[in-house]
Amino acid sequence: MAKRRDSRGSERTLSNALVKLKWQGASGEPRFAPGKVLDCSESGIRIEVAEPIQIRSYVTLDAPELNMAGWAGWGSVRYCVSRRSKYIIGLELSAGARWN
Repeated sequence: MAKRRDSRGSERTLSNALVKLKWQGASGEPRFAPGKVLDCSESGIRIEVAEPIQIRSYVTLDAPELNMAGWAGWGSVRYCVSRRSKYIIGLELSAGARWN
């Protein structure tokens, strides 16, 4: 995987891993969606999804494709922007949930 630096100085790793996301919708209903990891750092992940997720939503991630059985991460949506027919979210991982 290629590495790059962003303006914040944190090292990011490009990826195309598939993940499953779970969060609560605006009225508290459970929401689920597949996503594709675009890049990641130790404390954050940029993910492409098919629907918008509200900023500050608490999201749980499952990454079965990475052969990390039982791994689940969680974090908060920092931004959500529309790109073509998809959405790009920036997820700040919570303490203890690290993407390696």
